[in-house]
Amino acid sequence: MADVVTNRLVERIDWAPTTINSLTANTPAAIRTPVHFATDRECLERFAPTVGKLDLSQVTYGWIRNSMELDRIDSARTSGRRWSATRILKSRQPSISNSTDTII
Repeated sequence: MADVVTNRLVERIDWAPTTINSLTANTPAAIRTPVHFATDRECLERFAPTVGKLDLSQVTYGWIRNSMELDRIDSARTSGRRWSATRILKSRQPSISNSTDTII
């Protein structure tokens, strides 16, 4: 379950099957809408102070694009308004390769 999401994701939830699945499984408390904000940047900026680091430039973010395919996980740190991201590609072999991107 996500801790924070964007408003656009919450707006796309199809509540009918979500409710039916929850009630069928006898777990109505499992329908938990995470805290949500308007943009990706706002999600990160508002949530960052909750991780217990005083210097927010030291916060590392993980981004899993597809939880069904965990061969790609990105991590990022921010310095002011500029994001530095490192892509971690995990292949079937034990090697790991890194490339650096910039997210603005």
